[in-house]
Amino acid sequence: MAETREFAAENLFNLKGFVAVVTGGGTGIGLMATQALAANGAKVYITGRRMEALENAAKEHQPANGKGGEIIPVGPCDVTKKEDLQKLVEEVGRREKCIHTLVCNAGVSGPKAEPEANDAEDLKSKLWDNEYVSPIS
Repeated sequence: MAETREFAAENLFNLKGFVAVVTGGGTGIGLMATQALAANGAKVYITGRRMEALENAAKEHQPANGKGGEIIPVGPCDVTKKEDLQKLVEEVGRREKCIHTLVCNAGVSGPKAEPEANDAEDLKSKLWDNEYVSPIS
């Protein structure tokens, strides 16, 4: 049986040592998610299309007095561009062993369909390697 003290908020929501990536993390709801993750100890990589917004968010919203995690801008990254996503993966991959949380906050419109694969590598191969990019009219 768990001790009651283990259910304290600082224990339940402790993200110290966690690594997160938030797309669209420089403004709006993405920034709020970033702040919540960082305030609870996570190292949060934020990305978006506008580097200035990302840098401002990181500068203005770091957890106070060294308490909590860290907000790190990476990018710019337009999630509709495969090349940008590859750069993002490489950038974070150079710095971190893994990520624990991915918040896909950037707004993108497009077709929706249920995946046909259960295995992550198979799904990646089907969706990424054989990707069809339709021209924008």
